[in-house]
Amino acid sequence: MISTAILTGSLVYSLQLSNSPPTCTRIDNITVKEELNLQSRLESICQKYSCPETVTTPGRLVVNPLNQQYFSVNGQGTHFMAGAGDPENFLYRGLKQNNGTRKGDQLEIISRLSQFGVNGIYFQVVRSHGGDDRAKGDNNPFINSDISLGLNADVLDQWDTWMTRLDENHIVSYVFFYDDGARVWGKKGDGLCLEDVEFIRSIVDRFKHTKNLVWVVAEEFEEAFTVEEVKQFAAYIKAFDEYAHPVSVHRLNGSSFDEFLDTGELDQYAVQFTSDKSESFNRILNELWSTSKDSTFPFNLNLAEGHGSEADTFGLGDYQADKARLYNWAIAMAGSNVMVLGMDVINTSDAELKELGLIAKFMNQIDLTHLSPDNSLAAGVTQYVLSNHDSQHVAYTNKPGEMGIRSVVKGRYQLLWFDTITGRQVVEVVAVSESGVLSLQRPDIIGQEVVVRIKKINDQLASSPDDELLNSGTKN
Repeated sequence: MISTAILTGSLVYSLQLSNSPPTCTRIDNITVKEELNLQSRLESICQKYSCPETVTTPGRLVVNPLNQQYFSVNGQGTHFMAGAGDPENFLYRGLKQNNGTRKGDQLEIISRLSQFGVNGIYFQVVRSHGGDDRAKGDNNPFINSDISLGLNADVLDQWDTWMTRLDENHIVSYVFFYDDGARVWGKKGDGLCLEDVEFIRSIVDRFKHTKNLVWVVAEEFEEAFTVEEVKQFAAYIKAFDEYAHPVSVHRLNGSSFDEFLDTGELDQYAVQFTSDKSESFNRILNELWSTSKDSTFPFNLNLAEGHGSEADTFGLGDYQADKARLYNWAIAMAGSNVMVLGMDVINTSDAELKELGLIAKFMNQIDLTHLSPDNSLAAGVTQYVLSNHDSQHVAYTNKPGEMGIRSVVKGRYQLLWFDTITGRQVVEVVAVSESGVLSLQRPDIIGQEVVVRIKKINDQLASSPDDELLNSGTKN
């Protein structure tokens, strides 16, 4: 064993790293209690390690305290992510320098995301050791890509520069510890190793200052980790991150997440699902909302893989930007974040980036806290609905004709119309004299693909400061 001191922020930690091939230093994994949950795991972890006290910082992405199915910033309102699901090798793009850093296009990628309002990017820390970089084997943060030499401080510093730039542009760093199939220490079913724990702590300590951050244990976790190992891994992240960033995991194609219900280690389910129909994405995500026994799905959702420029890989045929836009809105209208597979940003058209950014723009004008998908409220050509079943509804369609919402109660409503292709917005006020179906006729400057928020207001209209008032009026 080699003890390597690594610089993480202002502190130095000693990381025990094994010689190649990696060995696993056994630890007493937290599996002795019959009733395993996050609290019991944290108590056990913090008996062995010095766990920091939770702190609050301005602008930090956290789980919404009023509804764990959404995230928020500082616990206020909701935060919605419409991001690029690639490039997975973001941290490793470009020519490798002598000190391990890269001379690549990372800053250009960040600039293009910011330009079009795309507010998330998907990348991995370790892509070697069984991951997609298994052939070359240098997509990891170790000195000379050799785990026995410890973490490379120059590489971590460069990553920190990029993640800080992402933060400054309000772009979420969606950070996977491991690529699909990747695992450095031990093997599936061994339980976590001491080396795993120190690695988790070192990465968390180095980057937890990032405000717009989601930790993801692994991509397609079943390839290298058991359910129990994922829970252990997530608990260690939570123990070491006093800023309480959300913790997620991604699994192989499907929609079941039953194994993670009711224990609390994870905050988000990163869904991988493929279909050639946009309606199927909306349907499968709707079904997840009623998975658990109390009819409340206790996780945020992110459709993190399933469509995009690599759609042909999944038998979906040639990639079509128009089809992808319909997929993205079908996903968003199920209350799920969306990250587009194959969107490497550099080779993505301006139009596609703009249309994805428009989803983030619209959804972040709305407080989604009490909204859930309910397409039974759709009337006319309306296809998808989010609703709190009282004072606020969101309706979407990509079909011509008159839209409608059922079960709208009597009162005055503000309508925020949003063209999903151009981004044009129109605000109107309507009076509903009798409860029932509210018919919705889109304004002339709004195109066929449209989303509209219907929000009950007081007699005196007070426009949201985020509303771009292009037009207003009253309908009786």
